[in-house]
Amino acid sequence: MATLNDFLSLVAPNVESCPNATVVSAIRRSIREFCRETYVWKASLTDVDTVAGDATYTLVPPTDTQIVSVLNITHVDRDLMPIDEAWLDRYELNWRTFNDARRSTYVVHELYATDIRLVPPPLEADTPGLVNIRVAVMPTLTATTVDDVLLNDWDESIMYGALSRLMRYPEKPWTNLALAEDYRDRFDMDIGLGRGRVMRGSTNTGLEAAPSALPGAP
Repeated sequence: MATLNDFLSLVAPNVESCPNATVVSAIRRSIREFCRETYVWKASLTDVDTVAGDATYTLVPPTDTQIVSVLNITHVDRDLMPIDEAWLDRYELNWRTFNDARRSTYVVHELYATDIRLVPPPLEADTPGLVNIRVAVMPTLTATTVDDVLLNDWDESIMYGALSRLMRYPEKPWTNLALAEDYRDRFDMDIGLGRGRVMRGSTNTGLEAAPSALPGAP
């Protein structure tokens, strides 16, 4: 795991006299946005037992991370389709009252939530019932460490995002609105590159969906 302080040498020299705590906060928020928009930080979660008739289950993300989106879940050798309620409301009008003999087909997850809902509910109890659980995560607002991929592959991108925030601070010695806009443009461009890499499966490769393939994704 990389620490937020590992990014300081990239950011701090560009905002002289800015307190380190302020720089670290901007780095953290930059990483959160980058992860939220690209899904480059992925995690595998512990298997979950299922109970017959119970639709709702809670996922536990790694320490100091927050789930952004569910990418993949397998239930009884069947990959479930990650979607949100809006998608079901449009294509499965009676999904809230499903209680038939069909096996679970969908996993309902709203962005940033820890709870998921299986639709229809499981027919039988299984131990484990939910396996191959893969999620996109981002650091919490108090996290001090992040996945190495962010430092090894996206360090300059994180720098751009942090500097775009810091240089927009009003009436500070490091304020530079023109540079802030330029860094924001670079950050947005790298977000697009990150999304593309995830779609091609070259970051923590796997079969899970990329951001643009998930209904309701950011």
